[in-house]
Amino acid sequence: MKVQSKQCLDIILPGSPVFEYLEGLIIRPADTYLTLAEMTEKEEKDKINKEIGNRSTRLGATKANVTLEVRHEVLSASPVSVTFSVGLTVPSLMSHIA
Repeated sequence: MKVQSKQCLDIILPGSPVFEYLEGLIIRPADTYLTLAEMTEKEEKDKINKEIGNRSTRLGATKANVTLEVRHEVLSASPVSVTFSVGLTVPSLMSHIA
């Protein structure tokens, strides 16, 4: 469900084949980028917590090492920085953040 929601939001962003037809009828792209980033951050947080719980039961694992390893894995594959960098090119986002 979350993947479908994110795919639907991608359709209403600049660069999609239908954006020019929807522009002005849908929410601002800046708001969509923020929503996508928030959804992704929540998914990543949930995944980190789940993986830490799974891996902390391994023999010889310390919570600090497991936490560091899992965060590195999840955040290095994260599209959030890309979403924010693309979103920052949308002028209305800058006024929304400030």
